[in-house]
Amino acid sequence: MTEQLYTEYRGDVYRLAYLMTGDRAVSEDVTQTVFLAVSRKERAVAKDPRAWLFAAARQQTAGLYKREGRSLPLHGKLPYPGADDLCFLDTLRPLTPLRREIVILRFLFGLPHSVTAKILRISHTNVRKAYDGAEATLHLVERRKEEFPDGFMGRPPETRL
Repeated sequence: MTEQLYTEYRGDVYRLAYLMTGDRAVSEDVTQTVFLAVSRKERAVAKDPRAWLFAAARQQTAGLYKREGRSLPLHGKLPYPGADDLCFLDTLRPLTPLRREIVILRFLFGLPHSVTAKILRISHTNVRKAYDGAEATLHLVERRKEEFPDGFMGRPPETRL
């Protein structure tokens, strides 16, 4: 079972950890730790493997940073893990950390609200409301970009941070 799950989900678990940290070495460590835990928790994993693996990756990453006395980059300055995700993560900058996580899980990984709720350990309703709020925020940001193509408040682009 572990080998099959590893083959099927290793890339997704690694990518989630990478999106949360922006650190390849930490992401590899998290991925390895998550799949080592699978063999000890086979019964729990069998119910919903993807949700369990994502929740474990999220918890492992957060725990690692907490033990080191640091906060996750996802909860502060966004990491910039790679060219593929750079624009997407930059788009998420105006969102709260919870909304960022929900959008990442829903949009990048295509998880339904119910699975996202299991991973984040919040209610399905809260996931739906947060996702709707994130969409509204992102639409508002896009409208403002269209209204102010040279930067908000007329500042030249080179002076924006």
